[in-house]
Amino acid sequence: MKNALIILGALLLSASAQAAGHGETARHITYPFYSPAPRQQAQEDADAKSAGCLSCHSTTDMPSMHANPGIKL
Repeated sequence: MKNALIILGALLLSASAQAAGHGETARHITYPFYSPAPRQQAQEDADAKSAGCLSCHSTTDMPSMHANPGIKL
């Protein structure tokens, strides 16, 4: 009985995966170039660059979603 349920589950997953891929086509996406982040910057410079972000992401949000302390927002 357990094997039958495993097989049934595998068949359902396979059918679901096939249905999800039906009719998809590749897209050509051109991504813009962004200059690399500076190696060092003053906190004042980081604050000025983050002003637009912080206008919506208020004090109820985390100041940064980046765990790396090298990324300043």
